[in-house]
Amino acid sequence: MEKLLKSLVDFMVKALEIIMTGMLIVMMVTMFWQVFTRFVIKIPSIWTEEIARASFVYMAMIGAAIGVRRFTHFGMTVVSDRIRGKVRTWYFRILLNGVVLLSSLLILIHGWKFMMQYGFTRVSPTFLVPMAWLFFSVPFSGFFMTIFALYNMLFETYVEEGEKTA
Repeated sequence: MEKLLKSLVDFMVKALEIIMTGMLIVMMVTMFWQVFTRFVIKIPSIWTEEIARASFVYMAMIGAAIGVRRFTHFGMTVVSDRIRGKVRTWYFRILLNGVVLLSSLLILIHGWKFMMQYGFTRVSPTFLVPMAWLFFSVPFSGFFMTIFALYNMLFETYVEEGEKTA
């Protein structure tokens, strides 16, 4: 069961990385087009800024979710470098991942509420589409952060090299 969940989580991370790469390409192309039209053609495109902004927001939120899976968000090395054994495992598995899990659930729940409350009453300035498409990035990433934090709590090991796993 653990192998199946690991392969599923790894697939999710890979899919998010592909989406993030796509967003980076979209952002770079639109920014290039903006510079080209502004300085070469002398007729700036009005839509490029909005596309680049949306791409950047999604990249940041997806990157935050991937950071949860890789456990690269934060670390107080003053504490974690000094603890060993079961205390270290408890510190990482329960305390830190628990904080991340609670934060992720708040991001998911309140991000969804915000999107539903405000996303359909506001429209983007250029394309006039509901801002819910942009606001959806918050609950979307909160969902994956929650899954990854749960996975880290249940299945990751936090033992340093050279330490016994007993």
